[in-house]
Amino acid sequence: MPLYLLLFVLFLIQEPISSDAALLEAYQYHYNLWIVHGLFVVATLLDIVVGYAIGMWLHKKFSNSRSMHRLADWARSVSDKGTYGEYFFLFLWSWIIFPYATLVAPWLEIPFWKTLTWMFLGDLVFWYGSEWLVVLGVKTFIPNPVEALYGIVIVSILIVVGVRYAKRHN
Repeated sequence: MPLYLLLFVLFLIQEPISSDAALLEAYQYHYNLWIVHGLFVVATLLDIVVGYAIGMWLHKKFSNSRSMHRLADWARSVSDKGTYGEYFFLFLWSWIIFPYATLVAPWLEIPFWKTLTWMFLGDLVFWYGSEWLVVLGVKTFIPNPVEALYGIVIVSILIVVGVRYAKRHN
């Protein structure tokens, strides 16, 4: 039970290194993967709903704020492709700047259900899917449970450092 709780918390914050390690442990020790998937779904939907509500509150409360105007201008510049560009923004950026993309959606005047749908799909495909690809990839090449845990931490750190480096040099 504690691993399920840990997974739920990690799915809420979506930190890749510890999430990979916890997913590996759940996979190696034959935890019920349907429960793991269900925890991801509930945590992600909760993140999106709460983030959208906070974004709406910020939009109403601080719509005249200078920093919020900068946020809105940035969001419009990133998604300045019409309706499909906004949906692509939610789909792609949902995992890159999660949960901040949820806060931006009200500023783009994207309806809640479309935000929920596109962000959930983006998170499912890019974040959760990549987490499982890393876990299954490492487990394929390193069958020993302890060595696989070390391997997953090393691979996850390399991925995080690579993504940070790529973001910084674009």
